[in-house]
Amino acid sequence: MLICFISNRAELLQENLPSYFDKARELNEQVTFLIINDAASFEKNKPFLDEYRQKTSTCIIHICENTARNFAKEVGADLFFSGKYGGNRNIGLVFSSLLHENILFFDDDTAPLPNTLKKFRTGFQSNAPVIQGGYLGNVGGSIKLLFELVSTLQNKSNQNTDNTELRQRLFNILRGLSDFVDDPQKVQELFLGGSLGIANEISQKYCFFPTSYRVEDALYIRFFPYVFTDKELPVFSKEQIPFVFHKRASKSISTLRSDLVNEIEGTQIGAAIDYLVRAGYSLHLENNFAEAQVQLAMNAGRKAIHQLFPIDFVLSGLEKEKLESRLVSPDDDQVRKELYLLLDICRNPPLLPKTDLVSEIEKFFFCERNWEIFVTALSNSDFIKNITKKNGL
Repeated sequence: MLICFISNRAELLQENLPSYFDKARELNEQVTFLIINDAASFEKNKPFLDEYRQKTSTCIIHICENTARNFAKEVGADLFFSGKYGGNRNIGLVFSSLLHENILFFDDDTAPLPNTLKKFRTGFQSNAPVIQGGYLGNVGGSIKLLFELVSTLQNKSNQNTDNTELRQRLFNILRGLSDFVDDPQKVQELFLGGSLGIANEISQKYCFFPTSYRVEDALYIRFFPYVFTDKELPVFSKEQIPFVFHKRASKSISTLRSDLVNEIEGTQIGAAIDYLVRAGYSLHLENNFAEAQVQLAMNAGRKAIHQLFPIDFVLSGLEKEKLESRLVSPDDDQVRKELYLLLDICRNPPLLPKTDLVSEIEKFFFCERNWEIFVTALSNSDFIKNITKKNGL
């Protein structure tokens, strides 16, 4: 089994990774850890991982995302590892394929429950091609947080709340933190890259969309049936789902706003690609996109934005008059200004320029069409040979 962490937060990784090491030892089988860091985190984590490797003989592959991307660029395949999200997941898929190991993806702000890894293993033993895990705790997600923000402002029980308490609630949500962070009943069962298992035979044939927009997970599961017509995604009961506890890291006050913009733009891309696939464009063959079809795909993307959240509900909750009447203290200025910026985005959702949208569409179809070729080419590369030899694999 291969357990992969994609992390740019060294402190969080060092806090949560040991619990995964402990649970891996309980499996009584060979487990390899793959840690993919950005440049800054790589340097911070190297002493920690080197020491742990020496103390415990744990097999840890530690690579910098820039190293992998530079190598891919040298062989003319840098698109596969591009983007902040899907590209890094694809690095993990390459190792899963070449080591012939099923892979688990976890985020650095998660911690395993006592049976998390065992449930993933059980799923693979039942020949599940993909295992969708789940989150307990802070479920995150910009749309969910947007609802929570508006509901907090509209909740009558908060009308007489001391402004200090209300301001803190709003401040936390704007930073991406849910009020339900410690509620064990708050469960999310979606396709989550931060709690996910993929069989190695799938890794060889199907990649994530390497993009900087948060749409890679949704598109991966959306088009799985188009790539694997002979496989069905398993349906697990709640007792069978391998959950992790998720406590999202606190970020800046603009987190919700930037995440929402990214999700709106990613939704446009996802809906446009979905339209083209349903229109008959192939994930396996080269496509020539007719201008009329591209325009229809763009229209599908724009339509999807307005289905993302009930705009009237959000706008009524963020009316400037209401905000000014609720947030009157000078201490409220920072929160109030951020809410105004959020209101502007909800009122006028950003639209991707046509050139950017078409570029993302072409990248998606190119990478899916050529993934197997890329993985095969990498199998004999010095980059992979040196890493596997260094780790005794």
